[in-house]
Amino acid sequence: MNPLNDLTSIFNILVMPEEVAVKNNSPFQGFLNGLIYKDYHELLRNFILFPHNIMEIFMTQSEIIQSRNESSFPTTFLLSPSAILKYPYLFNAPFTIITYLDKDEDFVFSILKEFQFKPITVSLNKNADLNLRTKNNFSPIDSLIYGRIKELSKTPSFKEPLSDLLSKKKVREINFTADISIKAHGVTFPNIATLNSLGIRFPTETTIEFSKDADNYVEAIIESAKYLVKFKSNLKNICKSNLVLFCPSCFSYLYDFNSHFWNQILRNLDNRSYKEFIKKGLIKNPNYSGIEIEIEEPFNPYEIPTVKEILMIRQKELALTTISATMLAISNNAPAIRLPNAVNFQNNKLKDIELYSQRSDQRGEKLLKRSFIKLVNDLKTSIGQSLQNYIYKESQLITILSDAPIEWITLKNIPLMFSHEVSRIPTTPGNMLLQLSSFSLIVELQPSDLKSILVIRSFNDDDPIKYLLEQAVKQYSQIDNVSDIKFVDVKTSEELISNLNNYEGDIIIFDCHGNHGGNESHGWLQIGEEQIDTWNLSEKARVPPIVILSVCLTSAASGSHASIANGFISSGALSVLSTFLPIDPIKGAIFIGRLVYRLSGFINALAKLNYDVLTWRTFISGLFKMSYTTDILRAFKDDFNFISSEDYMDIHNNVNMKININDEFWFDYLIERVSTIANKTPQELYSLISKELPFVETMYYLQIGRPENIIIKTK
Repeated sequence: MNPLNDLTSIFNILVMPEEVAVKNNSPFQGFLNGLIYKDYHELLRNFILFPHNIMEIFMTQSEIIQSRNESSFPTTFLLSPSAILKYPYLFNAPFTIITYLDKDEDFVFSILKEFQFKPITVSLNKNADLNLRTKNNFSPIDSLIYGRIKELSKTPSFKEPLSDLLSKKKVREINFTADISIKAHGVTFPNIATLNSLGIRFPTETTIEFSKDADNYVEAIIESAKYLVKFKSNLKNICKSNLVLFCPSCFSYLYDFNSHFWNQILRNLDNRSYKEFIKKGLIKNPNYSGIEIEIEEPFNPYEIPTVKEILMIRQKELALTTISATMLAISNNAPAIRLPNAVNFQNNKLKDIELYSQRSDQRGEKLLKRSFIKLVNDLKTSIGQSLQNYIYKESQLITILSDAPIEWITLKNIPLMFSHEVSRIPTTPGNMLLQLSSFSLIVELQPSDLKSILVIRSFNDDDPIKYLLEQAVKQYSQIDNVSDIKFVDVKTSEELISNLNNYEGDIIIFDCHGNHGGNESHGWLQIGEEQIDTWNLSEKARVPPIVILSVCLTSAASGSHASIANGFISSGALSVLSTFLPIDPIKGAIFIGRLVYRLSGFINALAKLNYDVLTWRTFISGLFKMSYTTDILRAFKDDFNFISSEDYMDIHNNVNMKININDEFWFDYLIERVSTIANKTPQELYSLISKELPFVETMYYLQIGRPENIIIKTK
């Protein structure tokens, strides 16, 4: 995959730490220790504000806003020194900015001669072209870029376009001052930084009044989000989201203070107040900042070595998570909403849901339903009504940064994963969060690229579900007979890796058993007699951009960050369709069969529907909606006898058409039709769904990664 080597693009490279071993990661969220203990946070806060391309330094306020809304993406690379050397195309871009710490200065200066065009160097010292310690506005970086343009305009290759640009354009003057004051805090930083990146400055900044309650913070978040939305036009880029939802988290097992990890730490603290500060203030603070604990006597946490160490690490982890959300907010020119920490404190309920989902008796089904309703209600209570209202009214396309199943909450009648188009980036491990959030390259696929599909299967010969997926896929693919689907059976890790490396296509489906070892261990694929940890595939196997897992527990609700799905992302996938829970083999096979059919039938029909392009996120979101329609209509037909088989087919076909043309009222139509036939009010049907059908099979699936960065060009 070669990035666009467009003349106007700026390659922004930040030199990252070289560490790669897990032992070198921070203990609570999994960022490289080098990011925690060095000045990378200061570099990143400036790095994210750099122009996306050289044209921005000539743009008016309205032009840059339009560009950010429509087409502009930053081209960013967060790479260690050894990784930089692996990508020769980085040395060929006409415009490059390299940002680094003092410790990497010798490396940076040693490679400058390798660049075809001289980069701009940025650091925290006077040896760089730009010393960040003296930068307060865009003028220095604009001037340096302008200087590079003048230099390149003298070369034969760029003389004509750049000389013409210089003769017609003047460097911008950043003088736009906002008409409101702003409340500065980590919770509002992504929105403030996004506004700053547009050249907007604030006359005054105040801090949020310190409180253990969420209200002051929520008010400031919404205020900053609404102000940013004022600068968004109605013009849309299909790859962009119009809202980022984020919530920093720890590794899931750390929310249990009876774990071995905490026993080792807390037993060395003899003061109860210190322990309570760590527990209630640093790890399980339900809101944003303030806490309320009973203490024996006042103390300064920075004077208690163990408390200080945990506090400082966690502060840096939170800051890096906020930076990740900020990179997405700036890239999408969209507001970011920080959710309260309490959404992360649901591990026991998730364990119950996973446990009950594996039972096949009526009692288990009842307990599953009850546990799910309790979970969703608790999540909504944690988020609060103000944020719920904002999310529902002000967004359609959402990027979620969270380990909690935010997709499951119901804002109005149906879960978020159906009412909105969503994808998720996990917040643990932190290294993956940072890399995915900074990834801005677009992968373009043609419909023909999606017709070659490899299915890797691994079951014992006597396993009754071995051929279910193949039968379902063949049944659906034969409808139009255009997909080239190859099934391969593997029994060892060597066979798995060999097949991955021999496959040159873009979509792979896994059909096997999967499981996980709890919230302190990894998930695995059952390949023959081996339990394959997908994190170990990195640099051993080629993993295509799209991975589809017809496998149980690949993003296990009660599992750890070391999930099967996360392992595929870490190993090179850009989008993974994964599962929260054990899936029904027959229903799962039908779901994948419908996906394969949609790949050919729907994409071939897009041109007739006047679609030129769509994203993989949109494609899967449409499939989710159709599958949810199936779940609900089947229940209305089979369980409640509200509609006939003929009604079912007629309503389903019409709903599918509405989903395909992106009609936002597709589910309202379904309810209205059933309401008329069954002589039930819409309110009665919605109430029935919330009580009897709150959790259906489609909700076992989720999209993780950056599926919005995969574009399918239909023409």
